[in-house]
Amino acid sequence: MKLKLLLDMKEMRKLKGLQNKNENLRQTSLYESFGHLPELVLFFASLGSHISGSACHYYKYFYFSERRNFQFDFRNHKQTCAKHLNTTQSKQQTMVQSDMSSFQIIDIYFGMVPTILACLFLGPISDRVGRKPIIKIGLIGMILTQIMHLAVIHMDWPIWVFYLVTLMRSISGGELGIRIAAMAYVVDICKETKSLAWKLATLQCVELLGAMISSYTSGPLIQNTGFQFPIMLSLALQITPMVYTVCFLKESYKMCEKDRLPAKEILKQPLHLITVFTKQRKTRKELYLLFAVFIMLSETTHAFDSGGALFLLGQPFCMPPNLLSYLHGMKITLSVTGLLFSTKLLAKYLSSLTLCLVSIFVTIIDRSSMVVIETTLMVFLFGGLRFFEGWYSPILRSFISSSVNEAEQGSILCLLSIMVTILTSITKTIFLTLYTKLLQHGKVRWFFVLTSPLIIMATPLLIYFWLVKKKREKSEKEFGNKEIKD
Repeated sequence: MKLKLLLDMKEMRKLKGLQNKNENLRQTSLYESFGHLPELVLFFASLGSHISGSACHYYKYFYFSERRNFQFDFRNHKQTCAKHLNTTQSKQQTMVQSDMSSFQIIDIYFGMVPTILACLFLGPISDRVGRKPIIKIGLIGMILTQIMHLAVIHMDWPIWVFYLVTLMRSISGGELGIRIAAMAYVVDICKETKSLAWKLATLQCVELLGAMISSYTSGPLIQNTGFQFPIMLSLALQITPMVYTVCFLKESYKMCEKDRLPAKEILKQPLHLITVFTKQRKTRKELYLLFAVFIMLSETTHAFDSGGALFLLGQPFCMPPNLLSYLHGMKITLSVTGLLFSTKLLAKYLSSLTLCLVSIFVTIIDRSSMVVIETTLMVFLFGGLRFFEGWYSPILRSFISSSVNEAEQGSILCLLSIMVTILTSITKTIFLTLYTKLLQHGKVRWFFVLTSPLIIMATPLLIYFWLVKKKREKSEKEFGNKEIKD
């Protein structure tokens, strides 16, 4: 009996030992997983950046309103704005919107050049120094940006200081640098293709989730607490991922020195991108057509959005910050839902061309609707069309990436981002200037009609691309069948 008890006790100790080992392994596994979550960094960076951006936007509007003696009460905007109809204040409001659009034009160019440089060089630089340093630099730039925003508002510094803040954020890479480093991080830690696709999709959804939450919360925060508290909250949201990056995030990049891209090669990246784009290939014509279509459609959206928020702040809508943020949040939610619906379900039954044409047609209706809409309810109802508008983006991107070799896909998408960034700056400048001129002549609604021609021009180009693609695929198939017979 005693011997039996001793054996049972030994077995119990062994079982306890194994349980302790399993618990330790589980804790270690959880700790290691927590140390490889760039999604956390991107989520907090996106959330903080969008909340701060909304607060600064309304502060600038408030600043120009005081300068023009326009009564802009952001806490009770609906009532005060309605009172200004057909009064001298209505003219003052027009001048405020003109000042705001002029300020935005200059601010665009302070951020454009550093952003382009970031697009060109941040990827190769992270290949030499690792992903964490790029994330840290981006977060430092964003933290300093929030501190400067807070100082400008609290100390009542001149409005032009915002230009320097934009320049500082862009030089550090900001949210773009963090996004590039996070994507590279995910590629490093994922070995399987299916796992990589899922992780990249998760990364994009997490970033959109941050933008979505900020859209729903920033308006009510500004309306109830003013401008400073949202920026203080943004600062806390930027410090949180910085603490995580420094203390917990592990470096993902482990490559031998001989395999790393030399510093001279990094400087040659712009030439490499041009070479990839102009390279002689069977699909070169299709690639050019796709670039033209994608850029036209992207620039239409940027042109529309550049004047849309300013227009809704004014008469006859007089939308307060909380309603504008709800509208923006609703549009993001519908865009994400529409993308998932079109790529996962409709793509099984409809061709890519059909999905793109539906998306373009709905976009034209949405842009033109602003000419006749008179009530806030109608703005929200037509805002529901955003469910259909983003369908073309992933389809065209997939066509562009499949038009080049696997090794060139990163370069071609990088070049697309650079071209869109440059042309977005030019487009916003043109359309904000146009918005100001139409506003002064009392014909601001025509601004939204004038954003439609680019979409209409893109439609025949898209159909022509589809015909060229089908013709090439047919000839390749016939040539393949001929070789088999021979």
